[in-house]
Amino acid sequence: KLTKSFIVGTGAASTPTPVGVTTVSYKLKAGWTTGTYTVRPVVGFYPGTGYAFHSRLCYPGTSTEYDFSSGYPVSHGCVRMKHNDINWIYNNVPQLQTPIFSVFPESIGVFLLQNSVYIINILSCTATINSHHDNVIRHFIRIFRKCNWLSL
Repeated sequence: KLTKSFIVGTGAASTPTPVGVTTVSYKLKAGWTTGTYTVRPVVGFYPGTGYAFHSRLCYPGTSTEYDFSSGYPVSHGCVRMKHNDINWIYNNVPQLQTPIFSVFPESIGVFLLQNSVYIINILSCTATINSHHDNVIRHFIRIFRKCNWLSL
């Protein structure tokens, strides 16, 4: 059963979100701040890397977004989410317990299904039904058709 779904911005073609299976490795409520942006909260995945779910880009030291990118590949590999969405992930996806399946590079959707998180690309999922995730992908295609997100 689908628990939650989000439209997100993931890694651009030159800096894709990694594909594979991992877990939530850390959580930072305060997030990250640089000289050009703040993102918060941060929910890291792929231990030992900087890959994470986080908010869209905000002005440094604030929660005021200036980059509203969602629904297409845009980041350096992280998964950018709307504030309410990343807060939901932060509050509801346990650290080190929930499997995260990043099924396609350049993904634009994050879905929680049967206590697992799937990062997938709703624009190319029909072309790549050949992995061990076939049943999950077929399930998403049915959902996309029902929601008119994908006309197949």
